[in-house]
Amino acid sequence: MNAFDLSKNDVILLYGDNFISRPLYKKLRNDGFCVKAIIDRKYVSGKTEADGLKLLCIESLSENEFSKNSVVIVCMSNGLTQESVINGLAGRGYEKIIYLPMLNNRPILEQDILRRAYSGVMSGDYGSVFRVPKTSVLSEKQNVIIYRNEIETAFLCPVSVIHAGTEDLYNEQKLPLNYKIAQKYFDVPISQDDAFKGLFYYLMDKSGFPNEYLELMRQNESDRKVLLADRKKLFLIYEQNYEYNFNFFLYSPIRAEWNEKGHLNILDGHHRCIYLFCKGKKNVPLAVKNDDYEKLIKSDILSNMDK
Repeated sequence: MNAFDLSKNDVILLYGDNFISRPLYKKLRNDGFCVKAIIDRKYVSGKTEADGLKLLCIESLSENEFSKNSVVIVCMSNGLTQESVINGLAGRGYEKIIYLPMLNNRPILEQDILRRAYSGVMSGDYGSVFRVPKTSVLSEKQNVIIYRNEIETAFLCPVSVIHAGTEDLYNEQKLPLNYKIAQKYFDVPISQDDAFKGLFYYLMDKSGFPNEYLELMRQNESDRKVLLADRKKLFLIYEQNYEYNFNFFLYSPIRAEWNEKGHLNILDGHHRCIYLFCKGKKNVPLAVKNDDYEKLIKSDILSNMDK
């Protein structure tokens, strides 16, 4: 991730001349930071206050020769209008922007860091303003990205795109499944995976005993009892995290691979996927290799889905 830290050597610009920026300007100056200007669309031509603070419109930034390496802190009182301002700044080459994200159009992990940085600046906890992601222009609507790295992309994926694993995958993993039952569920859409759904609906007190799931997964009765006890513990873990710490699911995404038939097959995280589906989620955290993500985007399946 291309990122920056806030330093007292940085030139700082504040965007928005209001009840947020004025106190922040004084605080930053008192704390030893170099704040050079406040930018606001209401200014037509620039002027300089007695203490050297410049009041500028965004178009006059280049005229005042502020380096594109300057840090811009967005102080707009209407958070919902921030994104157009951010794109305007990024379009002019400013990448070091600290703001409070209001839209889900940037990676969730980056949004978390930006919120930490914005809070740190406003509260004076400058030590928390580090590894802040640099900002780029987003010119088109994107899927909700959780994180991206050199290997994979994690995003919120419509469950209707997700299928169970293929027969070849199950054979590769050498899972001790009841083949007579398993063959019913190879490569089926998640919504049709009645065995796994039966387990979680049972644990949610919405259906009867999950015989098919247990017969699928274990060969004898004693092993099935042990498995069901284990799944009850797993269910409680899921429930606690669903209620109080959804990041558990965001950063432990289901893993899948692209199928040229036009969908994704689960490689790992089948239980998490079915659990979230049974909770009513239409989109679930899922990760694929970057090459598969590009194939998915090019297929245009995601843009045609009902979100």
